[in-house]
Amino acid sequence: MGQGNGRLTYLDVAGVDKRFRDTVVIQGLDLRVGAGEFVSLLGPSGCGKTTLLRIIAGLLRADRGAIHLDGRDLTRLAAHKRNVGVVFQSYALFPHLTVAENVAFGLRARRAPAAELREAVARALAMVQLTEYAGRPIFVLSGGQQQRVAVARALAVHPALLLLDEPLSALDRKLRETMQIELKHLLRQLGLTAIFVTHDQDEALVMSDRIAVMNAGRIEQFAAPADVYNRPATAFVLDFVGMSSRFHGTVRAVEGDEVSVDTAVGVLRARGRPPVGSRVLVAVRPERLMLGRGDGEWRNAATLTVRDPVFLGSKLILHFDAADGDRAVAELASGTGDKLAAGDLVQVHWSVGDTLIFPAS
Repeated sequence: MGQGNGRLTYLDVAGVDKRFRDTVVIQGLDLRVGAGEFVSLLGPSGCGKTTLLRIIAGLLRADRGAIHLDGRDLTRLAAHKRNVGVVFQSYALFPHLTVAENVAFGLRARRAPAAELREAVARALAMVQLTEYAGRPIFVLSGGQQQRVAVARALAVHPALLLLDEPLSALDRKLRETMQIELKHLLRQLGLTAIFVTHDQDEALVMSDRIAVMNAGRIEQFAAPADVYNRPATAFVLDFVGMSSRFHGTVRAVEGDEVSVDTAVGVLRARGRPPVGSRVLVAVRPERLMLGRGDGEWRNAATLTVRDPVFLGSKLILHFDAADGDRAVAELASGTGDKLAAGDLVQVHWSVGDTLIFPAS
């Protein structure tokens, strides 16, 4: 088999198409995941990420393509024969059953012997630190505890693959951040391969070994979180993952591996070779902007007017006035620029090496 993130491919999704009537939801999609990887499918609503998850689980059938898991062809296999665990956004727990009975549900469906069932339920509850809740009804549990029960139920059957469809979206922010770390740590301890669907970029960056950024039924970039953020493959990935300053312009000159671009904030330089006269989008992440003009090594500078300073505790976000279609934003450490107010003129600078360039859409 091929390789996924330097590992032998464990899950191989090849050439998958799916449409509902006249609407194409997934088209020609390939995804290769290595054993033990935690991969997030990240994208806006309607991009096809949940449909892809359901196809892998066997809850939907692809119109075309093939799915292999650890060498087994799952393409035509029924969902209950795939040995794939699924944690749904709604948790799909049974309110009339106890915690232990919910965790045992999949094992009972497989007609596991009583002793094996008890041992598996106890082990799964211990993994999610809910042993003492085994006899309690579901409706008395908090949202975070219910989420753990759903994970325990999926783990109890020893799945070859774990699929998670936005299971943290109903939790409040603080609990969600705690559960992100706990879930990531648990799956890493178990060595499980997992596919996680989310529309939350921060969640994907925190939890994933790799992120597949999806748009209109295709994967625009599949890479490690740092690469997706620092080296976005397309303007869509740039815009969907993180904030950025974005300036539209026209290439005025090409010198070696650098171009000069006329923009509304002046001439900016970037590394690339788009042709002279072409329309491009020049971008830079907000934390790369620094106050002041800088010296010669920075090469890119602009004078901007503060529109909104936003204090966020450990950092200050400065939103600047920008031309139509452009956006300018800087992220500074708290204590830097705290006295700036709306209407102030600010000089900023950044490195050519931190400047991104894309064809204008």
